Amino acid sequence: MHRVALHDVGSAFATDRDILSATAGGPAAFAGPERGELTYAPDSPYAVLGIATSDAGRRRFFVSEWKMIAEGTPTWRPLAAIGDGVTSAIPHGDYVYLVSNAGAPRYRVFRTSAISPDISHAEVVVAESDAVIQGPEGRAGFALAGYNALFAARDALYVALLDGGSNAVLRVPWKKPAVAERLRMPYAVGMTDFRVDPMADGCWFGVTGWVHAGDHLRYDPTSGRVASSGLQRTPIATTRPTSRRKRWSSRRGTA
Repeated sequence: MHRVALHDVGSAFATDRDILSATAGGPAAFAGPERGELTYAPDSPYAVLGIATSDAGRRRFFVSEWKMIAEGTPTWRPLAAIGDGVTSAIPHGDYVYLVSNAGAPRYRVFRTSAISPDISHAEVVVAESDAVIQGPEGRAGFALAGYNALFAARDALYVALLDGGSNAVLRVPWKKPAVAERLRMPYAVGMTDFRVDPMADGCWFGVTGWVHAGDHLRYDPTSGRVASSGLQRTPIATTRPTSRRKRWSSRRGTA
């Protein structure tokens, strides 16, 4: 049986508070090869717990008040079961935003109440489209559909997409009417990372292009433009040695 505890730096381990164990958190207690991930944000009094199983990384999700978690007395309310197809979830205010492929092979985004979660009556925020909801590379070192795609900034929810061979970003304002709009990129990009600050507006992301050097772009919601952030670019030149060997075809074969 695994145990997850909250530890204050500089304090004795005996003072750690359990936030997930056989005796804390009720139905969210987990065992075996399962892995837990806690997601919280300064703009929400709630935190979301995702538990990945050994069954192809499928996840269950739970939600609890952050204050209760910090005190070591969380009450984990079920948010999504494995059959709901949820891959990611983040809190914002009194809501939880989730990505799911249930009935939507390319994924969709919806939200439900963090106080009384009910995804069977959840509000669709981003409907399924021709683009796949997918973020840049995560900690695993590669991108996966449905994962690492939701980012909560102060002004809006940003959703990463894979559209054909290029990446794109949707912006969904927190203020109503919350109509999703696609950010206009300066060129076709492949995203290498994505960052937001929950206490600031806009977003930042690293990009590469077939005929462009790596760059760090920033979206400014005031101007509505995506432009270079001014951070140092990744050089387009490579220091790896190149081969001078050539190959060509002829009627007699390949030399």
